[in-house]
Amino acid sequence: MHARDSNVGLYKNSCYFTPTNQTEIINIVKNLRSNISTGLDEIPIKIIKQTITYISQTLMEIFNLCISQDIFP
Repeated sequence: MHARDSNVGLYKNSCYFTPTNQTEIINIVKNLRSNISTGLDEIPIKIIKQTITYISQTLMEIFNLCISQDIFP
């Protein structure tokens, strides 16, 4: 989570996100522990780590769209 502007202190109990990039997504995924449980999608972290270079562009677009439209499913 990154501060969007210098007014962050004015908005208590709020959070702000800035757009991400492929490098950030790849680094986050590569640093995940491989032995953690799967999510609701039941995709093992091992598979996500093996495919992250192929799916990082799409994940980045989804995350950035969520941020820009303030929609978080």
